[in-house]
Amino acid sequence: MKIRMNNTERIRKMIRKSILIIAKNFFKDCLVIIFLTIIIALICYYKYNKMIKGIELEPVNESLVLDRFNYKEVIKHWRDDEDKIKKIDKKQYKDIFQLKKEEEQK
Repeated sequence: MKIRMNNTERIRKMIRKSILIIAKNFFKDCLVIIFLTIIIALICYYKYNKMIKGIELEPVNESLVLDRFNYKEVIKHWRDDEDKIKKIDKKQYKDIFQLKKEEEQK
């Protein structure tokens, strides 16, 4: 009379077999994955390189024009940013490590 195995035992045996198969072929699998990665990278590089060479860029003849109002706005923002940076440099922050040392001494 044959005794049927539980499903959990069958699953455990399948997992053990699959882990052994993976472990036996690990080095070969790593080489295959590295080789495939290199091939895919070379194909992408070749397609990108070919695509770039096929595109001809036309020079832009238009120049950037700022009217006085926009120019003044840009300068105003720059000055505001400089003022904020100067304020940050002048501000004195509390040393949190100094506070902890004072609490430990008490």
